[in-house]
Amino acid sequence: MQDATRVNRYLAIIVRMTGFALLSEVGPILLSIGRLTRRFRGGEISPTTMFQFEMELDGLLRELGRRIVQWTVNGLEPRERSEMPGQFLWNGDYYRRRNLSPLRNLNCLFGPIKLVRYCYQPLETCGKCLFPLQIQLGIVAGVATPALADWVARGAADLTQRQLLDQLRSRGITWGVGTLRTVTHAMAEVLSVHRHEAQVQQVLGWLKQAAESKGSRRFILSVGRDGVMIPIIKQGTYKEACTATVSVLDRCGRRIGTTYLGQMPEAHQATLGTELTALLHEVLARWDGLLPRLVYVTDCGHHPTVYFEEILRKMPNPRRPTELLEWEWIVDYYHACQYIATLADSIFGSPDYLGG
Repeated sequence: MQDATRVNRYLAIIVRMTGFALLSEVGPILLSIGRLTRRFRGGEISPTTMFQFEMELDGLLRELGRRIVQWTVNGLEPRERSEMPGQFLWNGDYYRRRNLSPLRNLNCLFGPIKLVRYCYQPLETCGKCLFPLQIQLGIVAGVATPALADWVARGAADLTQRQLLDQLRSRGITWGVGTLRTVTHAMAEVLSVHRHEAQVQQVLGWLKQAAESKGSRRFILSVGRDGVMIPIIKQGTYKEACTATVSVLDRCGRRIGTTYLGQMPEAHQATLGTELTALLHEVLARWDGLLPRLVYVTDCGHHPTVYFEEILRKMPNPRRPTELLEWEWIVDYYHACQYIATLADSIFGSPDYLGG
């Protein structure tokens, strides 16, 4: 009885806020949720039925969310054409009102939705048409709402393309590789202008945490750099992409966090070097505590070596520009052993030739 009273109260609130239009849209789903709940509570309770209940409820809640999003965004612009501005100025060009136009293949976090919005055509140029509502909503690449695009961008950092497409399919979103790449590329462009400052703030926070930690050691700012050979489409040879890390370790030697940089193959790896140098300079210039121990960990390859010789070893202390920072260069154990073995072979000869 109490559940029924609560549901009636919620339905009354929905009607007062939106009228019967939204209720008629979501009513069938609410009824299905009620039937599902009653069937589960009145049947045999077991791990299997509990699993089935949650899975069915997840699908219904997604459908409920999908319908609410679709109903809401389609009610933002008036249906009467005369109620929309006849023309407006955008980035120096005038646009005139045209008719309502559907946006196909649009998806939100809950699945595919339909959006009908007004089209505005440029008056004097041959440029693309504008859709003001689409711009206001922040639709990414014409296929994803901001929340879905954010979810996809985060997933792209951890999953393969196939895994991410499978997860999208579980949400009822059937994208191909091309659409997925378009969305991730659009998000990368939008977020790239904020990446540097976000990384600086993150590393400064870790340094503060490390400086306040307990332990007998000096806390560490560790920089790593490496390359990885990757295949390139329509090229017969692999090319070297590059990556860098900036990590903070506390006074017990425990890693607190790591921020990552990466770049596709490029001559002399100039972009990665510039971004890494800018990050280190900004962090050390804004850090006002005790200077951490500065270490540089690499495999002693060509580009990491050049970076140490030409950049790190000559990097001035932002607090005292007349002084240079003291960087310790550490070669990882595997490569160090490899280089020692190569040196020994050069000096004493290969064991194969010595009978050993």
